[in-house]
Amino acid sequence: MISTVRLTEGLVDDWVTFDKSGLVLEQPIPPDAGPATILVTAVTNALKTVDVSGVVHASIDRDRVWAVAAIALHRSVLEALGERQMSIEEIIEAVPVVGHRWHISPISAP
Repeated sequence: MISTVRLTEGLVDDWVTFDKSGLVLEQPIPPDAGPATILVTAVTNALKTVDVSGVVHASIDRDRVWAVAAIALHRSVLEALGERQMSIEEIIEAVPVVGHRWHISPISAP
């Protein structure tokens, strides 16, 4: 579970960035970031469609797939979420409920 209080303590210039485990990161915020932004990187690994028996059927177009690198939240979003313990899934679901939209912003891979 991720503590929104702990995330608030990690604010830098009214922003906090964290990974899927809730670890606060020092990640620059892209200029096009909205108050709730999912930071993504390009997928460079080969992707294949495989059925349950293990048979490879096709390659997937990597240009249409992104890997989630981090989540960036502005102070206003954290304040709207309140002081709670939440999973990453709950944070993703709660952001629209408190009146914010998710933005997607590509970043360079670390």
